Amino acid sequence: MAELSKEPGQDLAPRLHALERAVEASRGMMPPDVVDRASAVRVNAGERLARGDAAIVVALAGGTGSGKSTLFNNLAGDDVAEVGVRRPTTTDPVALVVGEIEGADSLLDWLEVRKRFTPERKIGLESGLIVLDLPDHDSIRSDHKETVDRLVQRVDVLLWVLDPQKYAQGILHRGYLKDLRQHAEVQLVALNKVDELVAAERDTCVADLRRILASEGLGKVPIYPISATEGTGLGKLRAAISELADRRTAALQRIDGDLRKAADDLAAQLGLPPEKPLDPDPLVEVVGAAARVDDRAAAEADRYKIAARRATRPPLLRALSGIVRRREPSSTFSWHDFDPEARDPSPVAVQHALQELSVRYGRGLTRPWRSRLREVALNASEPLQRLTSDALGRVTATPPKRSWWRPLSLLWGVFELIALVGIVWLLVLAASTFLGLPALDPPASVGGISLPIVLSVGGIVGWIVFRLVRERLIATGAKRYAQWVRRAYHTEIAEAVKEAIAPLAVEIAAYQRLVEDLRAVVG
Repeated sequence: MAELSKEPGQDLAPRLHALERAVEASRGMMPPDVVDRASAVRVNAGERLARGDAAIVVALAGGTGSGKSTLFNNLAGDDVAEVGVRRPTTTDPVALVVGEIEGADSLLDWLEVRKRFTPERKIGLESGLIVLDLPDHDSIRSDHKETVDRLVQRVDVLLWVLDPQKYAQGILHRGYLKDLRQHAEVQLVALNKVDELVAAERDTCVADLRRILASEGLGKVPIYPISATEGTGLGKLRAAISELADRRTAALQRIDGDLRKAADDLAAQLGLPPEKPLDPDPLVEVVGAAARVDDRAAAEADRYKIAARRATRPPLLRALSGIVRRREPSSTFSWHDFDPEARDPSPVAVQHALQELSVRYGRGLTRPWRSRLREVALNASEPLQRLTSDALGRVTATPPKRSWWRPLSLLWGVFELIALVGIVWLLVLAASTFLGLPALDPPASVGGISLPIVLSVGGIVGWIVFRLVRERLIATGAKRYAQWVRRAYHTEIAEAVKEAIAPLAVEIAAYQRLVEDLRAVVG
């Protein structure tokens, strides 16, 4: 593709590709006329770029009686355009081709301009210009207006020829100028017929026209007071047009303005995009709560406590298992203690969580995009139910055996044995005295306290302390195990959530890419 000459750092190709992606992403989500206009901008820009920068196309546009055909003939130095009193005067666009221009025929074919004129002598315009005389934009014939609308979108420069009596005409400002505020650099205004005004009237008209253009964002557009019939002011106008041909940047500037306008029109249909990518964590928490993950973790903690208490019983309690069964909590536990249906999260809870998620990320978007997010989110409800159920089934929780259980049991058994020896010793002494048996040698003492009492009390106190220590250790281990179980469930649920809401994440990511593409189009 032939490249137009560019200012340093300016590259239109990435911007055109970004607009193409934005158009495709917007179809079905934005008003068709807005998307179609943006698509037309992309097509026109590509086709204009393909025709190079050998020529700059300037179109004379104006209403009936504005004198643009007279101006066109004056610029051409010949009676090329038809001038008359019948309305409308200009029927088909006429092209003035200045100099030998490579690719002029291809460019005019694309513009669908059949009438072409090349002056044989110098006419005061720079070579490389193609000047068009357009039909009247306020013509009563629909085909004339269609021609003007098409060429206004394609030419490089617009020279508006205005009549002092009709320069504020609504059909011009509402129909054309208000949509061309991004194109101030490639527009000129010629206020014609100033020879019919006195100096004060001319200054008043120019000032009022400047005010109107400024209110439409076109305050930088130059205004040239001229008289096409008398030749007043045409020197400056010719110089301005020739400068455009000499700089060869008008086509790029026009395309730049078109891209900005298309991006603005599309962006107006978007609203404020989500600032961050889709975060599944809040939904994971909601689904976990609906699936009673905390209850499951608590139940597993109970299983851990039961297993730990069994493994750390001292030998005597282990021998007296029947008594222990009556004193310890039930050692049996089954997931069937839960209602089997309660394993899966409530469909209502899941739907509500998905809806809240779509609302959170749809806040600030326009209605079509909010509706789209809500639809995608609700469609994820059934897959999320199924995937969560499968995820819960993948978690296999078995209370782990700890290395400290057996040593603790043995140490606890030592104190149990000490207490047992002391108690039996005391019982023997008491029985001997009660039955009148020969007196036994007095037991040794520790700090003035009989050894059997020391053994009994010390063993009992040690036994109680070890029981408290054991319960503390078991509670800590159960808590850590419950946390592990909770993390295991949440990890599986997170994978299920990510898979289920992948379409929603795709929508949000696509929306954010669309915003980035529109920013790239603006440049």
